[in-house]
Amino acid sequence: MNGNQSLYAIAKRTNQPSPITFTIRQGIYHKSALSEVHTIEIPEAKEVYETLLVQVGELPSMELYLLVPRSDNIYIDEYNTKDRQHARHRVGRYPIHPDLGSPVNLSIAKGWLDDCRDNHAQCRPVETSRLPTRVLDVGISEGLDSCRLVETGNKEGNYVALSHCWGAKIKERLTTETLSNFLRCIQIAQLPANFRDAIHVTRQLGMRYLWIDALCILQDSKEDWASESERMGSIYQDSTLTIFAMTSKGSEEGFLKTVNPRYPNPTALKVSLATNDQTSVLVAGREFKEENLVWLRYDSALSTRGWAFQEVILSRRSLFFGARQLY
Repeated sequence: MNGNQSLYAIAKRTNQPSPITFTIRQGIYHKSALSEVHTIEIPEAKEVYETLLVQVGELPSMELYLLVPRSDNIYIDEYNTKDRQHARHRVGRYPIHPDLGSPVNLSIAKGWLDDCRDNHAQCRPVETSRLPTRVLDVGISEGLDSCRLVETGNKEGNYVALSHCWGAKIKERLTTETLSNFLRCIQIAQLPANFRDAIHVTRQLGMRYLWIDALCILQDSKEDWASESERMGSIYQDSTLTIFAMTSKGSEEGFLKTVNPRYPNPTALKVSLATNDQTSVLVAGREFKEENLVWLRYDSALSTRGWAFQEVILSRRSLFFGARQLY
């Protein structure tokens, strides 16, 4: 293999997924085009598998599968993934902000929602749906420290639903005793973390109404439970979007986590083109068993709950919150 060949030339040369194995030690130590090198500490006697995601201009992304045994060399297999976009669920080429509840991440989610509502006819059989019996009016201002329960009278409107694990008993919940207070005001700070996070996301999506079972069904009324459980399917089916708190085992955990990145921030590397011009590629580390949507839907805390399966199936639009990113 020509040691002077650029990554750009490699990517241009093939559109087929044929692996090319090469050693990058000489490139790391001797290529002045590399602007920055990061060292990852490897625990003793542990074999680590990593992946680098490389983007070259407007070319399809490549996957560089990096095997790092306790040895003297590092080898990389390169695959062009132009025709394998369905292979994994990823958030395209958006950088992942470590705060899942950041304006950066939630503006991406709002963009997905807006695009779906505008362009996906199959996802919007009707413009608006009938609201559940009760919903939370969270307002439209992020600065509000309270919300309130609304009895809708079955009027039409758009709303967000939350799918979550209760965990331990939820203290702040709707009962016949708290109903009148909830209709006046609910202090958001007193709610479990999952509920606070759902209110934040709902506001950031530009939505006003939110349905949460513990706050919208009378928990001490068998009659209300019987009535609302019959409507549960339509509640998720008619929601504009359902938020899934996939990795939270209980209501107090919250799902807007801040990721402690294992790797440094993505690094821009200079590479030379055949025309002697220069461009940049963005190189970022990725764990071999990195979280993905397939894993979340089959092996996360929420996916082990039977009711969550039907909520995923019934929902027109789903926004999944994992431990490291949203989908």
